[in-house]
Amino acid sequence: MLASGLAAGAIVYFTLNRTLGRRSRRGNDRAAAEDGGTALALGAFLDGIPEQLVLGIGIAGAEGVSAGLLVAIFVSNLPEAIARPPT
Repeated sequence: MLASGLAAGAIVYFTLNRTLGRRSRRGNDRAAAEDGGTALALGAFLDGIPEQLVLGIGIAGAEGVSAGLLVAIFVSNLPEAIARPPT
């Protein structure tokens, strides 16, 4: 189950990143510099999907959300939050 989830996530990321890269390169010389930002944004978006699913299922099921889960989500998102954008 874990391997299939990792493989599916990798395939989705690869496919979307490649599609977005092709679109940005059409008639644009600055696309090479922008591809890194697009890839990071796509990765951050895909990273949030499992977290949002767990939170949503917990809230919808009226089970609530544990403090441990909230701390884990907060800590896992800290590197993205404190990262300095390139200048």
